[in-house]
Amino acid sequence: VNDAWQKLNSLSEFPVLLISDHRMGGETGLSFCEIFSKKYPGIPIVLMSGFVDTDVAVRGMSSGISEILEK
Repeated sequence: VNDAWQKLNSLSEFPVLLISDHRMGGETGLSFCEIFSKKYPGIPIVLMSGFVDTDVAVRGMSSGISEILEK
């Protein structure tokens, strides 16, 4: 997630959409999306995963993720 935050913080424009994979090095994409939604409220978030389960879906939707897509 550190690399994702470094990339996000280096953007010259305000983000209008976040698309993240659930499997990332270190933390999960879900954790990254939860933090992102607090830092950038109202920005749509799409989480992609090859292994969507009920826990991930419920946690994601309750933390501001707009869509969860299964790969």
